[in-house]
Amino acid sequence: YNDTYIAHTGLDISMDSVSALFTDLEDALVEGSFALLVNTTLSPVAISQSVVEKIYPVRTGFEHDRITYDTADLTNILDDRRNKTYLVSDTLHQGLLQGVPSANWSSLAESISNVARGERGYMVLNITLTGETEAVPYYVMFDRWEYVSDWVVLVLAPVDKVDNAVSVEFSSDRIEIEAFHG
Repeated sequence: YNDTYIAHTGLDISMDSVSALFTDLEDALVEGSFALLVNTTLSPVAISQSVVEKIYPVRTGFEHDRITYDTADLTNILDDRRNKTYLVSDTLHQGLLQGVPSANWSSLAESISNVARGERGYMVLNITLTGETEAVPYYVMFDRWEYVSDWVVLVLAPVDKVDNAVSVEFSSDRIEIEAFHG
């Protein structure tokens, strides 16, 4: 061995298990919570269809790269995803930083870039869910992976639901206390 490159290995991560985890997290932390896995440019790596329907527009755009052509016959269109209902597969063509209008995703990307690999952070991000007119503040908690890939787990939860998750209510204004000696 003389310090020359001889081989490399990779790690296969089952996306089914990651997607199942995100499905389990949806509405589990608090009502309205959800999660997704992205790279540092906020392109989804693992995202559920229900999350796509929350944060992406209802319809895809008209970009030419949404057309898949037959490589043997470039006049033959195999799939045309222009102006269609958004699917998980459409997020491959449009990451959150590429014109997704539901939030100021660039501020999230900046916050993530200020966190070292292997570290966590959070911020509040106003998100206008698809079909809604008013933005809702969400806590965005992020965990930047230290190894394998520079991916980030995002967990989002509405601020008001988190802040009011524990509410103590007394049924009466009267409190009785008895103390015994001995």
